[in-house]
Amino acid sequence: MNLTRLSYVIAVLIAALGIIGEWQPNAISALWRLLAATWVVLLLLEWYLARRTRLSVARAIKPGIHLGRPGDLNYTIRNASPRRLRMRSMDQYPMSVHESPPILEWSIAANDSQRRQERITPTQLGPLAWDVMQLRILGFFGLAWWSRQQQVQTTTEVIPDRLYSHEQVQSATAHQGDITRRVHGIGTELIALREYQPGDPLHFIDWKASARSQRTMVRLFSDEQHLELMIVIDAGRTSSMQAGSLTRLGHYINVASRLAQKALLNGDQIGIVIFADTVLASMHRLKGHHGLQRLRTILAQVTSVARESNPLPAILRVRQLASLRSLVVMLTDLDDGDAAAQLVKAMGILQPKHQPLLAAISDSDVRKLGEAEASAWLDPYHGLAASEMLQNWRHTRVRLERMGIPVVLSDIRYLDKQVLDSYDHLKQRYRI
Repeated sequence: MNLTRLSYVIAVLIAALGIIGEWQPNAISALWRLLAATWVVLLLLEWYLARRTRLSVARAIKPGIHLGRPGDLNYTIRNASPRRLRMRSMDQYPMSVHESPPILEWSIAANDSQRRQERITPTQLGPLAWDVMQLRILGFFGLAWWSRQQQVQTTTEVIPDRLYSHEQVQSATAHQGDITRRVHGIGTELIALREYQPGDPLHFIDWKASARSQRTMVRLFSDEQHLELMIVIDAGRTSSMQAGSLTRLGHYINVASRLAQKALLNGDQIGIVIFADTVLASMHRLKGHHGLQRLRTILAQVTSVARESNPLPAILRVRQLASLRSLVVMLTDLDDGDAAAQLVKAMGILQPKHQPLLAAISDSDVRKLGEAEASAWLDPYHGLAASEMLQNWRHTRVRLERMGIPVVLSDIRYLDKQVLDSYDHLKQRYRI
């Protein structure tokens, strides 16, 4: 129970009348007792009516929501009482939801219902379930808010992120005509013409069509080059560090899921290797919708391991699984200078047979610390540590790029887009 402002006014009035009655006894001196008794009776009556208030609460969410992506949460409250109901509600989100539950105000007419919608962002894969919702109902006389706990069972599954609908359409048509080399045994049927883009082979130019349209046109053929994409995910100790609303591993899983979907829409094969100090899981030559579902099942079960990462076993497993030239995308961390040196050596084992691509998260807070001016006595030490980390990032990136290995070192807001764009770039430039 929480008293309203009206109850506090009545309480002050009762106290004032009681004091006056004690100092100046007269016929009105007992009025405060009557007023206090009436107040208590009305509160008891409110409590009784609040307990008998008939209402139903429903909470609805999609059967599957995506990790790190806000999803709709719908509330519906029906008032089956014969009077208007004023109330407040506050949900009790699980710990794996990023947002704090808001306090919602309701005013529902008799035998009517209302709906509200909120958005929640899940931060952990797997089942998401909760049932308790706290309600406060305003009493009939407006003297107090009466607490009530409502059991509303709600369950859903948090799954890795996926491409949006418009991205799926773009992915399915983005590489039409991208042919890296002639493949024996596959036809070369002309299917369309399009305007020349930088990087298109010159022998694909249709000079007659170019002369007619006054634009350089190239021929598109039906013999798509199906490639193999290997995704390597670091699930070691540093992957459990928080980066925004998700852990680093959570971001890696989302990037891997979206990249795999994009590759499968392009007709490529995909494989996955998850590692810490050893290989934790691996699978290769996944195709089509069934292959994507198998990969997402693996990703949904990945958790961080409290051990230092060693990329060498993962690289050796990639060499074992990928018999043909493949694009190997490694999602890992570059924070530790010694581990980064080990990573550079391991990535060199993939060349020249495979095309590696390394993607890592660049923490914006570290950059701010490295560039900020000192204002407290500990700030120089913080800045020195941040500068050392930034130097390790730059040094590792330069070493990898000198070896011909593209590096995506990005803030979490742009990591996904830059990895997918790098995949497109490498495929369009015939690097894989």
